[in-house]
Amino acid sequence: MLSVLLWLWQLPQNIVGLVYARLSKSQLIARWGHVAFYRHNSKYGSVSLGDFIFLSQHAARKTMLHEYGHHRQSLRLGPLYLIVVGLPSVTWATLRSMGFFKSKSYFWLWCEKWANDLGAVQWTDDKTDNPTLL
Repeated sequence: MLSVLLWLWQLPQNIVGLVYARLSKSQLIARWGHVAFYRHNSKYGSVSLGDFIFLSQHAARKTMLHEYGHHRQSLRLGPLYLIVVGLPSVTWATLRSMGFFKSKSYFWLWCEKWANDLGAVQWTDDKTDNPTLL
């Protein structure tokens, strides 16, 4: 019963994750409780959408943990997750891919740092994009 309520609490991102899993033909690679981990062929990296985590082809364990941190954000924020975390995260990643804010770590943004904290990942200094496991 609790898992159904949590799925409904995250309904917007779960629907997007379910549709993306079907349309992208991502490969289910693992389950951790009610969370499904998929491998996907995207040039845009990894993403967490509710109970669906999509990992890029070369994602390391630390990326999996970071995305799991985003899943935990989703559990806490419910239907607000896409606006409160998803939109800033996508905007930040897009701006960085365009060459802006390169002097800042990707994990400098509050929602990315929070995902690392919730996923038990930390980076070694303020400017590195190579987090290490705690």
